[in-house]
Amino acid sequence: MISNKLIILLFIPFCYGAVLGDRLLLEINTHIYTQRQLESHMLIKKNIEARYRTAELFNQDNWRELLNTFRQDMLILLEIERYGWYEPSPADIETAQQNILRNLGSNPSDFVRLGIDNSMLMNLIISNLKIALYRNRQATLSEGNSWLEKLEKKNYLRFYHQSSIYRPIFPQQNSP
Repeated sequence: MISNKLIILLFIPFCYGAVLGDRLLLEINTHIYTQRQLESHMLIKKNIEARYRTAELFNQDNWRELLNTFRQDMLILLEIERYGWYEPSPADIETAQQNILRNLGSNPSDFVRLGIDNSMLMNLIISNLKIALYRNRQATLSEGNSWLEKLEKKNYLRFYHQSSIYRPIFPQQNSP
């Protein structure tokens, strides 16, 4: 008969050597969001306007800020989906796509690591443009961020355990 201590000792080396593929970060109402979704969204959002390297973008120093921005963006996106507002123009989509390819096209490792294909890239671009249109519209209609506070109050929000701590993920690694 194998003792419990032996089972624990046999299991420990596998736990410490495990690669984190993805993890749950946030729940809004019934929608659950993962770190891969956050990193994909923020990578595209930040690179529509300027060039960011992954090491500059994803680290513990700015993780809480990224998590907060992602939370706000997903609240806005759910609101947009609920009412069907804010469609970006084809010209805006084309410009954003060109900027992304210019900023990230020479180094596709982030696309590969996060599993971003052409379809997902277009969805991320369109989502980010919709969010930007919504934010700009709300800024002209409201003073400050009172609209965002109201949006937060009418939705159920929950952060998962240790989501405020950055951990590198490698979701697209092949298993042996």
